[in-house]
Amino acid sequence: MAGRTLIYNVEDEPTVHAIQDQYKLTPLSCWGTTNTLPENRDVWVPYPASDPLATWKTINRAMTENPPLAPDQQSFLATIAQIGVGPNQDVEAMDAATKRGPLRAEADSRVLMYNFNITGGNGKFVNGWSYPPQYSGRSGLANDFLTRVAHCNVGLVTLDAAEGTYINVTMDSHGLPLNGANAYVMRFAADGLPEVGAFWSVTMYDVYYSPETGQVNKVHVSLPYLRRREKWQRACEETTMVPSKPESPSKP
Repeated sequence: MAGRTLIYNVEDEPTVHAIQDQYKLTPLSCWGTTNTLPENRDVWVPYPASDPLATWKTINRAMTENPPLAPDQQSFLATIAQIGVGPNQDVEAMDAATKRGPLRAEADSRVLMYNFNITGGNGKFVNGWSYPPQYSGRSGLANDFLTRVAHCNVGLVTLDAAEGTYINVTMDSHGLPLNGANAYVMRFAADGLPEVGAFWSVTMYDVYYSPETGQVNKVHVSLPYLRRREKWQRACEETTMVPSKPESPSKP
């Protein structure tokens, strides 16, 4: 569960923080009643990072609490159960040779996920931008487990396409990787801004999938930002994004 509050600029931070301070998450069993939250929440303590099988033990615990119910995935569950992975499975109970398999798979999968993400995954490419599959947000139900795990690697979960679409780009118009030493220009025709029901924005992320924190405060451009510009027409026609350049851009 994630909540998002719109912020316009640094001066708007106190107002947004005041709104965030009012956020509350109440269990349904306590909503509208005099029930109080229990002192002991029984919060699960993650497996220690020193345990080489910690990732797989976490997967087993999660799948035990919330097992896949799709009928066409049961044969897959039966397959991975043979190596101690899945609902009600214990990878620690496997022999030494079997345990080495998941360890190799974990190392290989991280490389696979990274390459999958930076190349656009299973998205459709339009003018160098990768549009995610229509089932994005429910990739597991579409049996596209690589897309699902790639999303988890970047940000845990993603919205259904009807709620939010994340269009990514890692290459410039010449097919070269984006580079902080270069300046890049995004151009929109006056009547060609993205059609959305709420808002759109452009944000630059680093290789760790976190918002870029470069010296120049020009890593995020949004529709509210453009609407507040005095030269609205010009901002529509040409919006400049300058990733990690030490000097400020010359254009709006």
